Amino acid sequence: MELIDHKAMAITEKYLDKPLPFPNAPVSMMVRVDGFDGDVVSSEYERIGEIMLESGADDVLVAEEESERERLWEARSSVHDALAHVAGIVSNEDVVVPRSAISALLAGLRSICGRLDVPYTAFGHLGDGNIHVNFLKEGRDDEAIRSAVRLAIGELFELVVSLGGKISGEHGIGVTKRAYLQRSVDPAYIEFMKGLKKMLDPGNILNPGKILDIG
Repeated sequence: MELIDHKAMAITEKYLDKPLPFPNAPVSMMVRVDGFDGDVVSSEYERIGEIMLESGADDVLVAEEESERERLWEARSSVHDALAHVAGIVSNEDVVVPRSAISALLAGLRSICGRLDVPYTAFGHLGDGNIHVNFLKEGRDDEAIRSAVRLAIGELFELVVSLGGKISGEHGIGVTKRAYLQRSVDPAYIEFMKGLKKMLDPGNILNPGKILDIG
């Protein structure tokens, strides 16, 4: 189950130069169903469509033809490249929240970026709550937009933690999120990791200070 917001879909459509369904939808949800029994698969996707409509979806498209399925999943797999080439990415954050909190995350993100005047898109994996938030240049490539994005990232991470999530869903912390690590995990966890590093690297010669400050 994948999610793509309107801006990401529009940019991807322009990048691929191919029409995509529901161009005016605020958010599109893509669900793939497979199996060995065609009747079971048909029953499942029909029920999924009913649930979507009952839950307020504007419309449902069933891509029964292979060519149609390929067109849709090509769009999903091309989103990142499309954003990078068409709009320009300042920062790509891979936050994760409980699935029940995805709507709250998107609403909060819209509020943050509206207040800070930061262009953004969101897409990602609904099945595990991992949402890729891309802050965009859209022709602005100066310190003002980068400063605004830094503020937006900090507020995004605070929102994510308040929703019971983590600041990284699949890309990891690395050096770019080191400053935000303590916002996302319990201090006892960091102390545990420091103890593990001291045990494995008593001389502190392996990337000293890169992630953990070992005294």
